[in-house]
Formats: sequence, C-alpha cells, structure tokens
Amino acid sequence: MESSPAWREAFDWLPEEGLETLGACFDLTEEHIPAGEIRRSGGRIGCLLKGRGRLRTGRGERVLTAVHLLGISVTKQGERRPEAAELEAEEDCTVLWFDFQLVQMVCYAACWFHVRFLQEIDRMLEPSGDAKTERLP
Repeated sequence: MESSPAWREAFDWLPEEGLETLGACFDLTEEHIPAGEIRRSGGRIGCLLKGRGRLRTGRGERVLTAVHLLGISVTKQGERRPEAAELEAEEDCTVLWFDFQLVQMVCYAACWFHVRFLQEIDRMLEPSGDAKTERLP
C-alpha cells in the first residue's frame, strides 16, 4: 500500500515501513470517492481521511468530516460493534477501509506501530463533546 498525503496527515506518527505491515494486518485499502457517489461499509471500518460526506446509519444521518470513523459503534459498556453505514460524498473523499474482525484480533507481528494504530482507533471512539462516533444505549 502506498502512502498518500491524506494517510500521512491523519497518522503522522506512523513510520513509512509501518504502512505496508499494517496494510497486511488489517487488510487496509484506501479508496478515493468522487463527490456524489455512495459507499457502504459492508462489515468494514472506514476512516474518513479527507473530504466531507453525509453518513447514514440505523440511528440517523449526520455530516461527517475528516478524520472520523464509520462502520463501528460503541455501547455504553464499551463493546465495539460493526455498524451498517453509508457514506455519500458531498465532496471528493478519501476513506481508509479495514476489516472489523481483524482489528479485534492480536496479530503475530504486533509491533509498536500496530499497537499504536489500535490505540488511535480507541482514541477516536472515546466519548467527548465532539464525539467521533456515537455511543449506543
């Protein structure tokens, strides 16, 4: 997987050699979505790296801007669940997709940047005034 400017900005702590390893571990794919097009999560977690879009889930609709997660929700008990999500790009978007099930597993190549990537996902899911994802009841 090649390093794009959007990836570099969102995960500036990741060394160049880490991208290929993480790509293999999490089945990462970077997708460029032209304005007006729609993508569904389909069991994947998406990280909107660049752009703006309209996110639709079973809980409603909201505007999503970079850097936010989609396709994952967290219960009040802290359980992470895949969530059916649809992103309609309002402007050109870049989304980094990765497999939800693979994120739940510990990899044999668990290097420091692998662990850091998981910590970044957790940080994005933490509740705050400007929550990156919503907590479910």
